[in-house]
Amino acid sequence: METKRQIIHIGMAGFALLLGFLTRWQALACAAAAFAFNLFVMPRIARGTFRDEEKTRGYSTGMLSYCVSVFVLVLLFPAHIVAGAWAVMAFGDGFASLIGKHFGRARLGWNPSKSWAGFIAFIIAGSIGAFVFQTLILYWLDDYFTIFNAWRFYCGGLAVISAITAVTAATIESLDMKLNDNISVPLVSGVVLWFLHFSLFFTEWGAVYADRILPALAVSLAIGAISYAAKAVDVWGLLGGIAIGFAMYYFADWRGFAVLLAFFIAGTACTKIGRRIKEQRGVAQEHKGRRGLKNALANCGPGLLFAYIIGTGGSWDFLDGSLTQFHAIGAMALTGAFAAALADTMSSEIGQLSKAQPVMITTFRKATAGTNGAITLAGTIAGAAGAVIVSLAALAAGLVDARFVWIPITAGLIGTTVDSVLGAALEEKGLVNNEFVNFCCALSGGAFAFVIFWALLEPETLRFFLSVW
Repeated sequence: METKRQIIHIGMAGFALLLGFLTRWQALACAAAAFAFNLFVMPRIARGTFRDEEKTRGYSTGMLSYCVSVFVLVLLFPAHIVAGAWAVMAFGDGFASLIGKHFGRARLGWNPSKSWAGFIAFIIAGSIGAFVFQTLILYWLDDYFTIFNAWRFYCGGLAVISAITAVTAATIESLDMKLNDNISVPLVSGVVLWFLHFSLFFTEWGAVYADRILPALAVSLAIGAISYAAKAVDVWGLLGGIAIGFAMYYFADWRGFAVLLAFFIAGTACTKIGRRIKEQRGVAQEHKGRRGLKNALANCGPGLLFAYIIGTGGSWDFLDGSLTQFHAIGAMALTGAFAAALADTMSSEIGQLSKAQPVMITTFRKATAGTNGAITLAGTIAGAAGAVIVSLAALAAGLVDARFVWIPITAGLIGTTVDSVLGAALEEKGLVNNEFVNFCCALSGGAFAFVIFWALLEPETLRFFLSVW
């Protein structure tokens, strides 16, 4: 049964190729029609592919969420990105299940329910699928190839961002975020592809920073060793932190690494503060405060995405003591992402120590300490302080201009608000886990800073890019 389900899952990707010939409204209508078909017809003609609980309900949640994701992708993104994200969902997730089922003996250290065979199969199949589908759609639309007249150059960059997107989606899928894979994988893939296409569209792709490799490795290893010795991270958190730190230094230089370090030090300190009180109240961070791989990826993943955007622009170029506009936009987004992540961490850790009665952000009704979506005045002030800390660290490192430091501070407040709302609406009901909410928090902060600063610096370019959408 599972094999048939995955074959159907993969085969449905063929409809993505129609995006090269359909208007947005036609594609939305097709997605809506597919939803109705899966809801009313599939239970009658393909009941054999349904799991027992789906037979009881009378419909397949996976099939319906597949259509919902396609609808949202079409609504939000241009056709080539929809096709790429769809391919990652269909080929990556589909082949991961098939290969993992038959060859998945070695299990992932951070999630024993997943296998290395499935994880690797996801990356390979998702990368190839995203590259091929995006290339075909762009060719049929005669879009970027005409603009750049650089087929080989663009395809080279397209292969890289397809691989990065597949790795990101495979990692998200492996974290067991409780959210249906047919929702989390395509939506995350769409967002990542959009930002990576931005870097490919406006920069010189292929920059190599050989002079940063050794310093990045040395600093990451040193900070990782200190963190592990201080019991701030576990083994997988150590390995993930070293990889994230290396990538951050490589793409965003020491300036980006300084912001990452400020986030880590301040966040770890807040986790340690009042630990005995938190343990007595039953709200202390699990594993005695040690952060794992899931925590690292959820909080730092969006920032790492923006670091990549900075790095694709070539070497740092200072004009009159300031960054070029492209670097400045990426740097602002990176700062906003970490400002949101630290704001969320500090608001939670400090808010849990407050003697005041928390209230739910969605209803303002009283709640117990530690409830997802519950806020306190002390926690809100601490969250604002966290956003200020990261923003000042970026300012000191020369990553943001003093005139615009309000943007990442605001982004931090927006991000932690998104975190609280999702916590109340989804996490508290068991629909998603904390890592998914944290990822959305950091991503929303970075995206806000990205768009606002871009609109201030280059409004005409933003309008042109949106016109491509």
